[in-house]
Amino acid sequence: MTEQELAATVVAWLRADEWDVYQEVEIPGGRVDIVAVRGRVRLAIETKLGCGFKLFEQIFNASRHAHFASIAVPSMKISSLARRICRDYGIGILHVGAGNVSRFEDGRLNRRPLDMTLREEQKRWGAAGNEFNMYYTAFRGTKEALYRFALENQGCELSLALASIQHHYSNARSARSSMKTWIETGKVPGLRLERDGKTLRLYAGRRTKF
Repeated sequence: MTEQELAATVVAWLRADEWDVYQEVEIPGGRVDIVAVRGRVRLAIETKLGCGFKLFEQIFNASRHAHFASIAVPSMKISSLARRICRDYGIGILHVGAGNVSRFEDGRLNRRPLDMTLREEQKRWGAAGNEFNMYYTAFRGTKEALYRFALENQGCELSLALASIQHHYSNARSARSSMKTWIETGKVPGLRLERDGKTLRLYAGRRTKF
């Protein structure tokens, strides 16, 4: 079992239990593999193939932003020491077997979790535990929206394209300046700019990554 397969098992189990599931969610100091929401309750889950210091550091950080926090690891990797640490710090445990969550030990309630920004794109963009370090950010959302618009409107003005999409910049001037730089330095795969007099025109081609 890979970490992504383990995470996919947890995601399927949560969705079957009618949780809204967000994956690879950014928080101050890192990311949370899985955030499950039902009603007003948020559950943060970190998935790993073994119980090590990195896992506990991540879940302790995530626990500040959720009502409940849990680790999800293969059942045979949960030692008595790991269970004691989780119990002492109020961390839950999901025992993951071959294609299923065999047991769930609940954690302690955090009545005042810190804020966490959840976006619809995190439900489908970047699977938890993926090996390519792919996860949704506001910048990636802007890149994706701009690419889709350019693909359907080849040769459009950059300013017009940015005015036609939802981006994360505070104003049109900063959006144009920043995206011009990112495109020209190759940070937006599939997009290129061509100058037509004083006008910058945007073109979309094939891309092998995002």
